[in-house]
Order: sequence, then C-alpha cells, then structure tokens
Amino acid sequence: MSTSSRGIIADLLGRIDWQPPPWWDRVARRAVQYHRWARQNRPQAALLAVGLLVLGGATVAGVGWWKARPQPQYAAVTVTAPSARDYAVTDSRPEPLLIAFSEPVAPIEQIGKAIEAGAVLSPRIEGRWSWDDDARLSFRPAADWPVGQRVVATLTAATLLRPGARLKESSYGFVSAPFLAVVDSAEFYQDPTDPQLKKAVIALRFSHPVDTAAFEERVQLAFKGKGSGWLGNSGPKVGLRVSYDERRLKAFVHSEPLTMQAEATELQLRVAAGVRSSLGGPGTDQVITSAVKVPGRFSLAVQNAALSFVTNERLETEQILTVETSEGVAPAELQRRFKAWLLPVHHPDSAPDRREQPFEWNTPALVADEVLAVAEPVALEALEPASANPTLHSFRFKADVGRYLYVRTDKGLKSFGGFELGKRYDATLQVPELPREVRLLQSGALLSLRGERKLSLYSRDLPALRY
Repeated sequence: MSTSSRGIIADLLGRIDWQPPPWWDRVARRAVQYHRWARQNRPQAALLAVGLLVLGGATVAGVGWWKARPQPQYAAVTVTAPSARDYAVTDSRPEPLLIAFSEPVAPIEQIGKAIEAGAVLSPRIEGRWSWDDDARLSFRPAADWPVGQRVVATLTAATLLRPGARLKESSYGFVSAPFLAVVDSAEFYQDPTDPQLKKAVIALRFSHPVDTAAFEERVQLAFKGKGSGWLGNSGPKVGLRVSYDERRLKAFVHSEPLTMQAEATELQLRVAAGVRSSLGGPGTDQVITSAVKVPGRFSLAVQNAALSFVTNERLETEQILTVETSEGVAPAELQRRFKAWLLPVHHPDSAPDRREQPFEWNTPALVADEVLAVAEPVALEALEPASANPTLHSFRFKADVGRYLYVRTDKGLKSFGGFELGKRYDATLQVPELPREVRLLQSGALLSLRGERKLSLYSRDLPALRY
C-alpha cells in the first residue's frame, strides 16, 4: 500500500496501533525453532506431519462411527396421574395410576394378574399392580391417594418387562390430586316468609372433604370499604355461620341478618390460604374471594314489560301483558300502582289531512300528559300468581292488533322485603299479530275403519289448508 493511500485511510478511519499479547512472542519463537528443526531433520518432520494427519483422520472417523452406531431401542413411557375420586358418590373408588408404554412390553403370562415385583411406589402405598394389557400398567390403591403429594414410581425393567424390552429411565414421578376449593355461588337471600330476614349466602365446593376447623378460622365477611382491594380497606366486619353437607364437600357461608341500607353495597368474602382437607396434605396456596351485591332501599326495579298471546283450554286466544320485577311483589301492591292506556292511532297534534299512517309510539318519551288525556284506559285482569309474592305478574287485556299500549308503574312500589321503586317505570308496547296455528283436536290414536273417518282441525289466521 502506498504512502498516500495509507495517509487517506488514516484520515478517514484514524490510526491503529496494535500491540501483540504476551504469549505471542513465545509462540513465535517456538514456531521459528520448529522451522529450523524441520529444515535440519526433514525425514523426521515428514513422519511427524504424516502422524498428525493420520491421528486427525482417525479422530474424525471415530466420531462418525460413534454417532452412527446402532442405538438401543427404549420404550417411551407416559404417566397419567390419578384424579381425585368422586367423594359425592357413596360407592366410588380411588382412581388408578396408569403407566402407558409406546410398545408391547408386558410378559404375556402376566397380563391381567397381580404383579408382586418390579414396580414400587415411594412413599409406600398399599395397593395392587397389574398389567391391563401388553402396553399398560396400572396401580390401584387400597385406600385414598394422599392429597397433593409427590409420588415416585420405580420400575425395574429386568423383572417387570418381557425379555429384550428396555426403559431409558427407571423412575417416574407425579403429584396426586391437590386439595381444591372454589366458589359455587354467591347470592343475596330474602326469606319468603319473613320480610325482615335478609342475608348473604355463599356456597363453596371442595375436591376432598374439608377440615372444618381450618376453613372456619380463615373465612370472614365484611362490607366493601371506600378503598380498593379485597378487605384490604374493608368496611365493618359481618358475623357469619357455616354449614356443610353430609360429606363436607360443600360449605355454605351465611351472613348474620342484614339491615336494609340506604344505598346498595357489596358484601365481600375472603378465605385465607391454608385451607386443607381432613384427609391431610398441603392446604390451598391462594386467597379465595367472592362478593354479593346487597341491594339498597331503592333497589327494586321493573325489569321488563311485554305483550304476548296464549290459547286457553277452550281454544280461545287471550292477549297477555306480563310485568317482571327484580324482587317479589304482592299482586295487590302492583295492581295499585300499575296502569295501562291504549294510545290513539294518530298523534293528537297531527293535522287531520296528514293522518295516512298510524303514529309509531316507539318510546314512552313521546307520551305527554296531553296524549294521556285522550288515551283510553285499558282494563287489566290479573291472572292467578304462582306464589304470594311473585316476580312475574300477568294480566289479560283486549286491544286491536297493531295498536300501542302505554304502561306505567308509579314510584313507591314496594317489594315483600321492603325495597322500593325509586323512580317511575314506563314503556310503550305494540300489540303483536296473532301467530298462525294449526292443531289436531283429537288426541293421538289409531283411526277407526268404521264411521265417518274424519279428523277435526283447529286453525287460526290461515285462509286455507291443503291435506
């Protein structure tokens, strides 16, 4: 490289000043010494070079042979850990441990028989080993599996398997079914006979029978506080009692009777970690939480109003108006505050010469007081309720198809438990068309070959029928 080129490169990239490492001089001196020796001893140097080449080739060939050598065939093993048995069933049995192999490995004469050697569990668990078929081994314990415990199955291939079958490993571990606890339901309960009895009921379900003492010392109820978090900034604690089913697989947390609050609030459940089974084993490792909405004084709501048809036992079509409330309401209380009007076909403010189509009263906001003044009150006949304080109320009425009804429930409506409707509910409903219907009037039977041999039919809104 010319001096000018080096100068240009230096101007562009800078100057590089490289210093060799300390070992460089020693390697360089050794290389010079070897070169002198090779020139002075050419036959020996040639033999040394050939030896190094042979050694390198032998190494490469040896590695290739090692990789290409025949590999022993191992049967793959799949362990299926047993699930928790169904403790709710009286005659249930513990689930077996299943060990499946990728190929037939069982001695033919051992299939279906108890195995006395070659397979053991640690820790020791009493039970029976057996071959279910030529590729599946099972262990059925004499009693319940330990809860949430690591178990190791050790298999001795020479004793357990057929001649020639091999396993890559001899030990296979699994964890038995852990103790689990989940919330099944959380609801606000209003006693149907005592209007003052209000409480929260939260149901929990367990995978194994629960240790009742461990559960009860970790469960608590509290009203939601102003801060965030589960009971971290909780409101007042609430007393509780716990009941269980016969097998202690379910717990029912009942709050103490709750007094009606002015505003709706939330009652929170918290179960600390560490709840365990009465069968032993480790407890739960996470906090369990749930919540119940507790309605306030003005929590009563009219959830829906709808029009429909029913056919009575005399095959007469009846128009039905249904009203659904969020809490049970006495029929007399609803009838006192619920009314319906048949709205005019045309809006009263419309010009008579422009009334070609009926007005669509598709929102209650269109129904002003002057409209109600010209509307016709609709007579409502209450149907027999299913209970003393139902949430679904039904009324018979009569109105032309296509007309609009305006329905209204005045505020102040009270439920059986004392909850009130805080503001008026109203809606406009269009009377639907009658559904078309055809039915046989006879009950199912074989037709007689004698007599008129006729079928009686009932039809509605059909111009004709073709048989």
